[in-house]
Amino acid sequence: LSGVRWGAHRGGADDPVIDAYDALLRDERTAARLAPDLVVRVGAVPTSMAVQRWVAGDGAPVVVVAAAGW
Repeated sequence: LSGVRWGAHRGGADDPVIDAYDALLRDERTAARLAPDLVVRVGAVPTSMAVQRWVAGDGAPVVVVAAAGW
């Protein structure tokens, strides 16, 4: 959801990068284990339906820093 998707990353246990969050969140067990306590959103609502369902799923508070145009 950010510029972290591009560029060099070392990878491995010391520098993990999750680039397939959509697929992970479509698995109900994984999504439940990763349920957020708090969501801080910077920018517009994510376009991924899996992310939208995950954020809305447990009713965690959502803090919107900037709705758009940040």
